[in-house]
Amino acid sequence: MADWKIGLQYQNDGYPYLSNVEVPNKFDIHSLFTAPYPNRIWGMLEDFNDGYPMIIEQSDARLNKFDLNDLFTAPYPNNIWTVLKNVNDGYPSLMNQIEEIPTLDKVDKPTWNNGIINWTYPGDIENVEAFKVKLYLNGFLFETHIVDGSITSYDFKQYIDEGELSSFQVTVQALGNNIAYLDGPVSEMSDGNPVLHKELNMPVLETVNNIIWQNGVIKWNYPDLSGNVKQFKLILYINGFVYNTYIVDSNVRSYDFNSILQLGNYYQVTVQALGNNISFLDSAISKKANYLHSVTVKNKTIKVYQSDYKQNVGDLKAVIVDFFNDTLTEDLNGTYTFEFTTVIDEEKSQYLTVGNIVEINGDYFRIVYTEENRNSDDTLTIAVQTEHVNYDLMLDDYKMDYFTSDGTAFDMLLELLSGTEFNIDFVDDEFNVVKTISAQEALVKRDALFLIAAAYNAEVVFNKFSVSLVKKRGANKGFYFAYRKNIKNISRIVDGRKRVNNQPTVSYSLSVALLKELLGEEEDFEVGDVVKVYDYKLGIDIETRILSISKSISEETGDVEIGNFVPDFIDSVNQIERSTVHKERVYNGIRIGPENGFEAIRSDKKARAAMNATEGIKIDLGDGEGNYEPVFYVTIEQDKAKLNLKGNAEFTGQVLASLIEASDIKGGSIDIGNGVFTVDNTGHMSATSAYIQGLIEASEFIGGKIIITNEAKTERVILCAEEGFRFQAWDENAGEEGEWIDSIWMEDGKGKFFGEIISSTITGGLIRTAESGRRIEISENQIRCYNDDGNLNGFVTNNTSSQFGDWEFYDNGNLVFRVYNATSGQGVTLLPENGASLVVGSHGNVLGLRGYISINGNAIPSFDEKSASSSYGANEQEMLQEVHDMLRQLLDAINDN
Repeated sequence: MADWKIGLQYQNDGYPYLSNVEVPNKFDIHSLFTAPYPNRIWGMLEDFNDGYPMIIEQSDARLNKFDLNDLFTAPYPNNIWTVLKNVNDGYPSLMNQIEEIPTLDKVDKPTWNNGIINWTYPGDIENVEAFKVKLYLNGFLFETHIVDGSITSYDFKQYIDEGELSSFQVTVQALGNNIAYLDGPVSEMSDGNPVLHKELNMPVLETVNNIIWQNGVIKWNYPDLSGNVKQFKLILYINGFVYNTYIVDSNVRSYDFNSILQLGNYYQVTVQALGNNISFLDSAISKKANYLHSVTVKNKTIKVYQSDYKQNVGDLKAVIVDFFNDTLTEDLNGTYTFEFTTVIDEEKSQYLTVGNIVEINGDYFRIVYTEENRNSDDTLTIAVQTEHVNYDLMLDDYKMDYFTSDGTAFDMLLELLSGTEFNIDFVDDEFNVVKTISAQEALVKRDALFLIAAAYNAEVVFNKFSVSLVKKRGANKGFYFAYRKNIKNISRIVDGRKRVNNQPTVSYSLSVALLKELLGEEEDFEVGDVVKVYDYKLGIDIETRILSISKSISEETGDVEIGNFVPDFIDSVNQIERSTVHKERVYNGIRIGPENGFEAIRSDKKARAAMNATEGIKIDLGDGEGNYEPVFYVTIEQDKAKLNLKGNAEFTGQVLASLIEASDIKGGSIDIGNGVFTVDNTGHMSATSAYIQGLIEASEFIGGKIIITNEAKTERVILCAEEGFRFQAWDENAGEEGEWIDSIWMEDGKGKFFGEIISSTITGGLIRTAESGRRIEISENQIRCYNDDGNLNGFVTNNTSSQFGDWEFYDNGNLVFRVYNATSGQGVTLLPENGASLVVGSHGNVLGLRGYISINGNAIPSFDEKSASSSYGANEQEMLQEVHDMLRQLLDAINDN
């Protein structure tokens, strides 16, 4: 006889073992129904149904009791029975692999026709075993019907006729036999029948509040003075899952659940006020009222608190009693973690987020990782990994460049935990010894905590946010592990690579039952306890310590490691034992590392000295926050040493240097280059040349030459005793290679200019186009033009006081014509001078005159029109008339008639 497993895809994961099964592949019927199957497959086992297990998931598939034929032919889900084949004398085959099974199509949206719901299956209806029809009343599931796969309608007319103002909706799902075809998806919800036209602003009933449990009875208060509530709807949750829904009349304010409550379960209830959806809409669902029935073991519940990093525990948000795949691990080396998996629900799972705290076994663990999964059986689970809250001391905020501390163990802990949420619970009196701890590498506060413990040969105990240092964890309670008592498996490990007193370390790994849960506190054991291990077949009979425990709270099993050594957390500790305590002392932390070489850092972070081959020697000043600025350092540049100093320097002897750069030099004298540059103690400086950037202030410059050139080297200014004052511009086209050309300069006591003047106003002085010869001059309010001989020639203005505004014209120094400004409104006169002629107009061009014309002050009057008498002949009359007319036109033009 041999043990066989059903061919499930989750073999050996809590699914049923079929004991005493004959090979090949036939079931022992007695063993099939008496084996202790886990709840996750068979459902909760009850003392009814003739002792046979109920399959809760299949209760709506018309199977409440087994007969032998139904057992092997019923459409059980694939994840329970695997793929069944019509072989092996009608018994299900036990297969190692699962074949792909097609899924039925989705039913089209159902439609109403006079109270009858109709639907259409888009695929081959021959593959449909049955249809599942769900009827919803006012949005809530009312009842479910299973009909044959050949039926495509269902009569709900009676429900609709009796439903008053209710609205009915339907979904339909095609069911397979889970052998050839799996169930199809649920159809889209049908339209409501009858269609209710709600008012746009229909009021909503108030939410039910103040829900409480009293001795298994749920009670609530709800004032309904106007009778707007039609009913109350209650939903009962057991261990986080919906168990059932209850509808009570509007005058009911309590419900007795005592007939359902069982010891150890966790119950929750919500209450909702229902309206008629005509005058009032349903209220929102209330908050859940929580009730933990009886004395559920403390260690088997997980409390969830809303918190965050660097914060103590917050408000309690959830209590989880249904969890699995859990492992609580703790060892003397500092490891302390807890992980578990639970089913996702709509109430508690929302608080299983990174940063929140869970409490298990009376201790706090921080959630650091979550993973949500949809499993093959369509359940939703969340896997949670946590670390004890002491791991918070590893956060980036608690990183230190080094750690140096001086004092007793209590003093060191107090200093280390300052500014954190942790406190000191207990420190053994034997650790009241002054020591100095120095760790010269970057570390976090949790590392420093174990460094202190190593310095005193102490062991660390964490309890929530408290820290203790003890001589040795655990006790000798006389507990022993023995084969066939509480040991499932045992391994002995001898490791010559790790030695204690030059002997190989010996450790034992045990798989044990947690008898504390079964036999009481006297069977309890903890990390650090001294225990005995006995296995006569392996020849093991020893007394040693428990190094680590990894246990499952839910399954009451665990693994224990025991041994004759404790692994070191810190490989080396620099400790100096002293006899006196120096309080309020500023000390130096010294470390040597690959990056910065030798470093000495003052504890207040106000100064730091470093020495290495890359940067040389340097001294930094700090701000106390870990930020430093170099103020004195020696660097190697081009194989030469260079001293850099930011701040003051005082020398009492002679300073010999090829280069000194400083903002301030006081005292003594300076001599560079044997007299090339000197400064005596009176402040007199002498230099053969100098290049100066910045401001120069002086009361007097004597001798020498100063050249100021722009950065582009296109313009410059020269101050020179010999050359005077010059502005020059570089002309790259001048000379052979370009030259500096004067633009403004002093010469013979005169300022000279060459180039373009751009100005809005020029006042005073003389402006001329040339120094002599042909030129134009502007000065004294006059404009004068000169010929090559230097004589006035051409246009000249005369703006003297008596002739202001006259224009004059000269011919080689002789005045020949003037435009005379008579002033005082007397007009302008054109005057030839010195016998010169005045000619107006030119041949071939028109000369026009306008206005009244006076000749020598006299006017020539016009005359009236006249005609020649008949005494003249016709020709004479015509000729005289033409002369008369032309003369008359001339006089009219002169007189501007």
